[in-house]
Amino acid sequence: MHSSTQQFVRAMDAKDIKHSDIEVTDSGMEKVTVIYTGDSIPSIRMIFFFNKDCEDVAIRVFDIVKLPENKIDGFFKVVNEANRRFRFAKFVLDTNDNTVQAEMEFTFAVRGSVVAQTALVYLAIFLLTLVSTLIKVGRGSAVSLLHSENCGEKPPKGNLFVALLGAVLLGIAYFMAVSIQEPMKALALFFIAVILVILATYLLFIAGSVALCRVLQRNRNYYYQPRHFVSVSSMAYRMKRNGAGLASICILATMVLVMLSSSACLYFGAEDSLKATYPHEFALEVWLENSADMPKLQEALTKAGAAYGVNVWEKGTVEPGSGNTWSAAFDTGLSQEQQLALSRAIDEALGDTDITWNYFRSYRAEAADDFYGTYGSLFFIGIVLSVLFICAAVLIIYYKQLCEGYEDQPRFAIMQKVGMTAADIRRSVNSQLLTVFFLPLAGAALHMAFAFPMIRRMLLLFELHNTGLFIATALVSFAVLAVVYTLVYKATSNAYYRIVKGSV
Repeated sequence: MHSSTQQFVRAMDAKDIKHSDIEVTDSGMEKVTVIYTGDSIPSIRMIFFFNKDCEDVAIRVFDIVKLPENKIDGFFKVVNEANRRFRFAKFVLDTNDNTVQAEMEFTFAVRGSVVAQTALVYLAIFLLTLVSTLIKVGRGSAVSLLHSENCGEKPPKGNLFVALLGAVLLGIAYFMAVSIQEPMKALALFFIAVILVILATYLLFIAGSVALCRVLQRNRNYYYQPRHFVSVSSMAYRMKRNGAGLASICILATMVLVMLSSSACLYFGAEDSLKATYPHEFALEVWLENSADMPKLQEALTKAGAAYGVNVWEKGTVEPGSGNTWSAAFDTGLSQEQQLALSRAIDEALGDTDITWNYFRSYRAEAADDFYGTYGSLFFIGIVLSVLFICAAVLIIYYKQLCEGYEDQPRFAIMQKVGMTAADIRRSVNSQLLTVFFLPLAGAALHMAFAFPMIRRMLLLFELHNTGLFIATALVSFAVLAVVYTLVYKATSNAYYRIVKGSV
């Protein structure tokens, strides 16, 4: 017997819930059948399937609702809508006996094999890095290693093929983002587009940054100026490593914009999403087995709403021609707490009757806590991850520029001896850091602009149709990132200037 099955059976026994003996399926899973009965609902048969690894459980529920003949055609739409909204369950209408069934599968696993594979991959990466380092150290002499800092980098060569490949990949990703119209298709292709954008960003920054420096150096009027000569020549000799660093910062900034704007949009648009999913505060449809029980239903519903000043019965109508179906969809104007109390009163009133009935219910107040809880959690996670990514980007660019400041110190010392003023040094530092700092930010803004249509369509899956809200959250997110970036730029510029001036 599986341990998960044992725990489930013990829990059923503790609650005094009747269940069948444990059976073993052909696939090796164990199943337990539970027959649930209530005072106001018919018996419902539920079968629980347990995996031997205690990782998966599947639940199949039979005879949730038995429909009258005149409701079969219209209920197909209800089943399809339920399958669209509830992504962890699949609802099926059995036309043999006119009953609704449901199937749910849950997987919660920490597989040892997956953990071992991940550990082996990272171990292989570290071993390859170690071997590569040992080979480089073994090929060089001690003297050359001691003087490696004075050797400098060779001027990098631009690679047209790499640049074109990056442009093609970026074009494909952008085309996917702006051309996809279906929300589910956008969700399926989102991660493919993300991978293409990451690859394209690295290729374009590595190859494009070199080309940019070459263009600036060919412009003699621009290049042969005190504030440009040192900064451009310094960047040109470091673009091989700077390109990858700038690409990493651009990707991190893009992730910040996407996560922060999307999660904020979900949270602040939760009310709109809730109202789109639940157009009315209350939606009820009751099917009576015997139409003669309709007066009892009227009495129960009238009594349920009396304490809240709502005549629930008058909010609905009896379906013409059948006489055994009552339905209603209405708003009350009550507070959320009062709506919750009214919903409980309706359920209790219907449960206390001796009539045989089935019903469909939808209460907006009950779903509100789930909406705000889920979207609030996503917003919190988005903020935490955004802070982490911003810190990572800031640390990368800040300490990288400080290290380069110490490398550039001898160059600026020479330029001071030949007449470069303190103002020229300041302008040269600002020129270099402006390019290094704000080029990734511009790339992130471009990525976000093209990703906007795809993200907006994915938000439609959450019934969020407020495009203006998404635009506002995206702009605010970019403004926050730009402010943080500017502050870091100012701090880095001052520190860099002090280093090259020799004051630190």
